[in-house]
This record gives sequence, structure tokens and C-alpha cells, in this order.
Amino acid sequence: MGTVPFNHVSLFVDRPHGEVYVLDANCVHIFNASGMELYQYDIDPSFGSYISLTVEPTGDILGLGYAVDGSGAWTIQRFDYRGEPREALPIQGLPADYADFRPSAIFLAKDSLFLVSKTQMLVVVMDRSGAFRKGWNLGSLIEVPEKERDITQISGLSVDDSGALLFTVPVQFRAYVVSPEGTVVSFGKGGSAPGQFGVLAGIGLAPAKTRDVNRRGRSLAGPSRSRRSRRAHARGG
Repeated sequence: MGTVPFNHVSLFVDRPHGEVYVLDANCVHIFNASGMELYQYDIDPSFGSYISLTVEPTGDILGLGYAVDGSGAWTIQRFDYRGEPREALPIQGLPADYADFRPSAIFLAKDSLFLVSKTQMLVVVMDRSGAFRKGWNLGSLIEVPEKERDITQISGLSVDDSGALLFTVPVQFRAYVVSPEGTVVSFGKGGSAPGQFGVLAGIGLAPAKTRDVNRRGRSLAGPSRSRRSRRAHARGG
């Protein structure tokens, strides 16, 4: 009993099963809806250093990991619900302009896998077999100069059940939503008044379909409409 301390971890909520996964280095902790730890296991470091995971409807786990040799090579590995490795997901059809893509998060929504690089501000969407479907350059969509993207970066990030991508950019004091069709909306500005942001953190979609944005431990409900809206250009079909 008591509080389990964590720092700089990756979280995933498995809503259908009412469980929360915490990836702490290569150790996976699984909690139930009451906050009780049900199970934990370590991922063999020979499979890589893991930074993000998502859970399939079958209960299998997809983990995003990097080789420990410093080569920068990354893989998606499928594990069963007890953490036993099953197979690596082959990445197919990644375009040449994504050759240096370095994902930092993985999501599953509407039978598609979303890989996101927060520092490069890039998104790759694949089917569940690992075949490329389309890519988004978020830096271009929100008009961040390429030379400034590594210092601009994305902070909070999530994908809702429709396949919409939600993210925050702390240096802009703004939150963004990219629809599956490629429409971009944004809201927010710096300040301490209601609806304004100080230091932005996470973002998600609440059950009532308002955007819940976290600001240093405080939660703010974002507007359902934006002052800004324009069309995104998605690569692929």
C-alpha cells in the first residue's frame, strides 16, 4: 500500500480492460483502475531500450525501442500480456524523406499505428502490420521554421479514438488538434487567467469531448472550437 514514486515515465491507459501501464526504463508496471499494481516485468535489454508502448485489443503489447549500441536503430516489438516477446513488427514502405525519422512515442487508434517524433515534429501513420499509410510534418503545419523545431518541440501528445492527434507546444503556449482528415485547430495563449497557459504539459480528450490540457498539475478544459483552422497536407493516402 502507499504511493509508488515514478519519474520521467511513459504512460498508457488501456480503457477496455481498465488498466494503466507505466513504462519505467525497461520495467513495465500494470495497475488496475483502483491504482493497485497487478503485475510487473522487465523487458530484456537485448531487445533494446524501450521508451513508449501501446496495447492492442488482444492484450498484446507493442513497444517502441532503440538499439543499445547507439546506432539509432529503432524497432517495434510485440510482447504478450506477460511481457514474453513474440515478434518484431516489420516496417514497410517508409519513404526516403523519413529515413532519419526518430520516433519517441507510439499510439494505436482506429486500427492504425501512430509513430511521433516530438523533437522532429513528424508523424508516421501505419497499419497494424507495419505498412506505411501517410505522414504529417507537424512543424510545417504549424509554421515552425525547420531550424527551430529541435528547440520548439512537442510536449503533451495523445491520439483519440477517431485517430485525431492532440499535442501541445509549450514555447507557443498553444494546444493543437489534427483531425484524421488533416484539419488543424489550435487554442491557447500565455498567461495565468482562465483558459490561458503557463507551462504546458499533457493533453487528452475528456469523455464530454472537451480537450483536457494539463498545466503543471492543473487541468484546463480547452474550447471545442478554435480561433485558428486550416487544412493540413498529408503525405500518402
